[in-house]
Amino acid sequence: MFGNAPKSLWSRWVECDDDNRITMASNCLLIQHDGKVVLVDTGISPFMEPKLNERYAIEGEGNELIENLKAHGLAEDDVDYVILTHVHFDHISGLIPAWPAMQDESTKPFFPNAKYVMNRRQFERAGQPHPRDRASYFKDVLQKIEDTGRMVLLDDNENIPELESFISLEISDGHTPGMIMPLVRIEDEIIFFPSDLISGTAWVHLPIVTGLDRTPEILINSKKEYLDKAIAEKWLIIYDHDPVTPSSHIRFNEEKRRYEAAID
Repeated sequence: MFGNAPKSLWSRWVECDDDNRITMASNCLLIQHDGKVVLVDTGISPFMEPKLNERYAIEGEGNELIENLKAHGLAEDDVDYVILTHVHFDHISGLIPAWPAMQDESTKPFFPNAKYVMNRRQFERAGQPHPRDRASYFKDVLQKIEDTGRMVLLDDNENIPELESFISLEISDGHTPGMIMPLVRIEDEIIFFPSDLISGTAWVHLPIVTGLDRTPEILINSKKEYLDKAIAEKWLIIYDHDPVTPSSHIRFNEEKRRYEAAID
């Protein structure tokens, strides 16, 4: 999760277990505005066979996403759009029931009234992954989404017409081709969901990337562009994998010459 940064460095920011695994969250973003209910990403569930669930130390037995939405007074039927930033398994598997139900051919994704939105190039990547990122895609999950007939593929620079008055979709290829990053503008508030461009506060540090990023140099250039905008316009950043700090504003520490999450 920290690329070529040595453990002596990243262990200052996070703790790990004996297998060098770190605790990560699967934070999603719920937007309710103009009579629309929009969910950005669906996180992860224990959808894989038990030995893989154990490898990734996925906690829980059921689907926490559905339960969390109920806590906000929302049912599956209430969701109008599910925006998938990209289709790596830790961002889409919350769409389906946990193991072993997901194996059943009749099992359908949650949110029966929703359109599932993703970038066309990311969809194509999932269909023909590179050997280096093949393990990040589960085609059977994607097939279940496609079989609903409610999948919407967007080209670069294309927004969702019904939502574009308050949501625009930025694109970055650093982590994976065609990754969507929703930018939400409601009244005076601007919220940015950078997905795996900036997975948590530790990844705000400009040179820190992950071993999963396809093109680290492109990612770093893109990260700098958006961090500068976040400071200038006071964006609230939502971190998809940070288990401690799910959101923050950004500042630039002039003394240390680095970007930081403004959390104190």
